[in-house]
Amino acid sequence: MKTRKFYRIEDERGRGMYRSWVAPDCVQEMQPGVCEKSNTRHPTPNSDEKLWEQAKDAGLVTYYNFRSTAEKYFFGFTSKKQLKAWIFKKEWRKKLANSELMLVTFQASEYIIGETQVMFVRNEATKTIIPWETVI
Repeated sequence: MKTRKFYRIEDERGRGMYRSWVAPDCVQEMQPGVCEKSNTRHPTPNSDEKLWEQAKDAGLVTYYNFRSTAEKYFFGFTSKKQLKAWIFKKEWRKKLANSELMLVTFQASEYIIGETQVMFVRNEATKTIIPWETVI
């Protein structure tokens, strides 16, 4: 696969915004079913049909769960535009910027692109911290 750049929000230990202990309260508002737009803008991986079908084709899925072979993948976004569609409230992006979470990019050559998110292997990627101001 061609190497591409992907965006991700994570803490200093590499935990994503939904798994980090330092995530601001607004992250909870982005959970599916909490906000009126969350189900379509924040789908779980198996609700992002494009992502899920490709993950199944790659043998990473069994029924509605990921196989252990999928553990090497991390979630992120294909572009700033996709990130801003997920974190669609400017207020949320500002809270994230003022938290301990970082906005980073990775170069990756193993990935699965969905409608709203991307899965990629980060251990083959180069991490770069970028300023939050680029997406606010």
